[in-house]
Amino acid sequence: MDVNTVLKNIPSDFKSFYKDRQDKYDLLSQSYRSKIRKLSLLRLFYFLVVVFFLIYSWSTFSAVLAFLITLAGISGFIFMVLRFLKLQEELRLMEGLCKINGDEKQIHQAHDYSMMHDGGDFYDEEHPYSADLDIFGEKSLFQYINRGETLFGRQALAGYLCKIDDRETIIKRQRSVESLMNKLDFRQKLRAEALGSNDDSKKLSKLKSWFEEENIIKGKWLQYFPVIAFILAISFVVLQYFYFLQTWPLLVFVPTILVFRKILTPINDLHQKTGEAEDILLSYKRILSVCEDLASDDTFIKERIEILNGEKGASAAIGQFRYILSQLNVRYNVFVIFLNLLGAWDIYWVYRMEKWRSAHKEQVMNWFDIMGEIEALSSLATLSFNHPDWNKPEITQTGDLKGKELGHPLLKRGIRVSNDFDCPAEGHTKLLTGSNMAGKSTFLRTVGLNIVLANAGSVVCAHSLSTPVFSLITSMRNSDNLHDSTSSFYAELKRLRKVIQLVKSGEKVFYLLDEILKGTNSTDRHKGSRALITQLIRDRGTGIVATHDLDLGVMESESEGLIKNICLEVDIQGNELSFDYKLREGVCKSLNASILMQNMGIEL
Repeated sequence: MDVNTVLKNIPSDFKSFYKDRQDKYDLLSQSYRSKIRKLSLLRLFYFLVVVFFLIYSWSTFSAVLAFLITLAGISGFIFMVLRFLKLQEELRLMEGLCKINGDEKQIHQAHDYSMMHDGGDFYDEEHPYSADLDIFGEKSLFQYINRGETLFGRQALAGYLCKIDDRETIIKRQRSVESLMNKLDFRQKLRAEALGSNDDSKKLSKLKSWFEEENIIKGKWLQYFPVIAFILAISFVVLQYFYFLQTWPLLVFVPTILVFRKILTPINDLHQKTGEAEDILLSYKRILSVCEDLASDDTFIKERIEILNGEKGASAAIGQFRYILSQLNVRYNVFVIFLNLLGAWDIYWVYRMEKWRSAHKEQVMNWFDIMGEIEALSSLATLSFNHPDWNKPEITQTGDLKGKELGHPLLKRGIRVSNDFDCPAEGHTKLLTGSNMAGKSTFLRTVGLNIVLANAGSVVCAHSLSTPVFSLITSMRNSDNLHDSTSSFYAELKRLRKVIQLVKSGEKVFYLLDEILKGTNSTDRHKGSRALITQLIRDRGTGIVATHDLDLGVMESESEGLIKNICLEVDIQGNELSFDYKLREGVCKSLNASILMQNMGIEL
């Protein structure tokens, strides 16, 4: 898409933009509610009129004419029911779109994104960086970006944020995100159709396990047993006609009972694994239908849409599966025993399910993965659309990390302080010093989160960023673990061992270390920090080490350019502290710990 076209499509005031869309869909929702109320009254009136005419026609006209009038009356009623259901579907979609735009308005108005899924189920303390950088959980990067409503969409986005893909894959993803950025109606409809999918991992795990099981309905005789059962039921009716109120004709049901006695347990097990998936499949059908209609000039997306549209189409196949499952779910009702006696209802629909599985089990999980990937790309595209001041990073094959006006992605624009930051890609350490509350940890997360966004194929919170693909690793939060009898110092040593191992692996590594070895005495800490920094540089790692140990600053002069001192200063006027959070060269000169302690009541 032409750049000028893209810029024209970006609103200047997002709060007003989303409010206008919210109001638009709210009015449409009210209109559909009104139509539904009117149609409900009309349907009741129509029903009463039809009943009157049916009574009149069957008592007055010939049987043929009365039958035609009856057929016309029933057809009209069916048409009104279908129209009612169609209006309900439209109302559900309009209400969903109203909610979505209300959510976006709230995000821009109050920086409140708590209504989004926070990805807490993906939290992993052992991950190289996600715990330290607040990738998952409340107020996390995932929660800020995520617009996926399905488990597959959330899994795909979590993968983008946590897995390091190769440069070519990242560049392809950037193009896909660009192609979806201005497809606002598609992105919002995709999410609206997914609202309330309730596809928790336990239900999906059961469904996945069923895809790998053997058939219950084996052999031709069992496949055709519903016909046999129906014939036996007809035989019972005939025998009752000749032997009215006799009990012995019930013996014709013995074969049916014996078959069910043998097969009922595996059918119950199958139903236990699939029975709760009906509503999930309905949501997936709707989402896949939206995806199938997506017109995109992006090769990556086009290939996946072609897969979904292959043969009869993924949404149609999932819709068929959902219908079959809904018929099997009739067994939740007590009267299913009569359906089983009359035509082996359970066996027939289990056979249909297994036949569907044989035809589609090699494709269905791929369809769901594609659906999730399009949701995840849509989330990144929404981030890009909502932040026209953010920019696409350049993913380089070689070269250094170079960032202009890097900002923390989770801080509001009015609060966020941006900094330029350059760093060689191999064998270099930036030694970051600063007084308490100067923003050292925030700056580490600023750099780390923008690297994560770049690796994900997203825009970054920066005027520009050029970076190779880094394997990112952090050591910032290390706490006691009573369950494992682990002290915070030992936990940090274990974490630093992972940093060392990753750097030694030969990958291009960027590390973020905050106050290393803080759990020991100052002498050992200084000695250990010097040794660790030297070792990481020797093994070609690169990154930032934040510390209060100002004596480490002498390492710059000893390192022949492999170590660079940077700092965040504080302006002290009496007992008043002022922070500008701007990055400077050199070692921090202003210390504020004593002032903070005095302000807390400690007499020094």
